[in-house]
Amino acid sequence: MPFQLAKAMLLAPMLLAACATGDMADYPSLATRPVERQANVPPGPPVVAPPEPVSATLEQALVALARDAAAGDGAFQTALAEARSVASGLGAAAGSEQWAIAQRALSRADAARGPTLLALAELDRIFIEQADQGGAVDAVAAVQARVAALVAGQEQVLAGLGG
Repeated sequence: MPFQLAKAMLLAPMLLAACATGDMADYPSLATRPVERQANVPPGPPVVAPPEPVSATLEQALVALARDAAAGDGAFQTALAEARSVASGLGAAAGSEQWAIAQRALSRADAARGPTLLALAELDRIFIEQADQGGAVDAVAAVQARVAALVAGQEQVLAGLGG
């Protein structure tokens, strides 16, 4: 019995080493690509300040949130122009330089939607709060519908680009 155990212990490292000698050509290289070495990468979309805290009055809060959503949509449209200019790279082979550039531009456009999404989330919270308190849900719903339409439009455009 001890001989068989010693024999198994000697064979185990050899079997494991055989598993590690597979053909590595099937896997993409993890080396730095030329696009990752570029020092002159264009900056992303302009940074839009996060939404202001909700004001004391509902009307001021709704105006501020509508303004934040519009600013987020403006940043999205700016980033979208860049994404559309390199969108042809989305059809390139995954992992290629053109594909990576297109994916980065698409990610910037998606990230630029942040203020609009935050404004919609805050409007949802205010709507629930007003509904619980028997408040002015119609005013909140009107602004909420406009911001939701912006978000839906953004999602539709991103889906059309392959995002």
